[in-house]
Amino acid sequence: MAGAGPAGMQAALALDKHGFRVSLYEKEKQLGGLLNLASLPPHKQQLARLRDYLKRQLEKSGVNVLLEHPYDLKTLADEYPDYLVIAAGSRPLRPEIKGWDESFCLPFEHVLTGNIPIEESHVLVVGGGSNGCEMADFLLVGRNRISIVERMPYLAPDMEKKSRRDLINRLEKAQANIYTSAEIIEINSGKVIIRNKQGEMKEIEVDYVIAAVGYASNNPLYEAAQKVHHAVYLIGDSMQVGSIREAIAQGEMLARALTEFNY
Repeated sequence: MAGAGPAGMQAALALDKHGFRVSLYEKEKQLGGLLNLASLPPHKQQLARLRDYLKRQLEKSGVNVLLEHPYDLKTLADEYPDYLVIAAGSRPLRPEIKGWDESFCLPFEHVLTGNIPIEESHVLVVGGGSNGCEMADFLLVGRNRISIVERMPYLAPDMEKKSRRDLINRLEKAQANIYTSAEIIEINSGKVIIRNKQGEMKEIEVDYVIAAVGYASNNPLYEAAQKVHHAVYLIGDSMQVGSIREAIAQGEMLARALTEFNY
């Protein structure tokens, strides 16, 4: 098993339960994958509890957990397991915007983890999906002024209704500037130029710009492993970026499928 995010952890537990000998490889120092990041915004503590629950279950199981062990083709050749399950997650996308300057245009994961603390600043968040809105909510704690630019007409349409309403209420109470059906044309010397669907242009002075435009599947190992192994499976965000619930369900369903195949 390569990757110990929610899909990989659940698949490892389910396979162990069905009698498979499982080794779970994780390149980072801790289990959880994107659960570690997703649990950091306000009101997301339940995701940390889910991560900790899965970790406790792994400690009780027979799964061999190997942290700080990236899985590669050499590992595959040395061990050559009956089945290789890849749950390597996804990688954050970076927006292609003219004038993007990494001195003040930042990836949102660096801000969420506290690597780059931001307080009492004007911050523009690129992307008004659930990640972007939760990033804005996180920044309110530091007394920052927030602007959000989103291409679509609505913020966070994929979020659960009550959570979405509560989050948007907090943003409105903090007087966040919301620009929907808009896009960023250029960034220049601390100024962001946006254009709305009517073609009207607006210039916004900011201290920071934070990218929150989503994720892309991380699956180069899958493509390479398929060429040298007969039974390679892809689950979770590595297959298609989706919800944590979907990732856990895929891990469970794969274990059931392999169990039935072995009978």
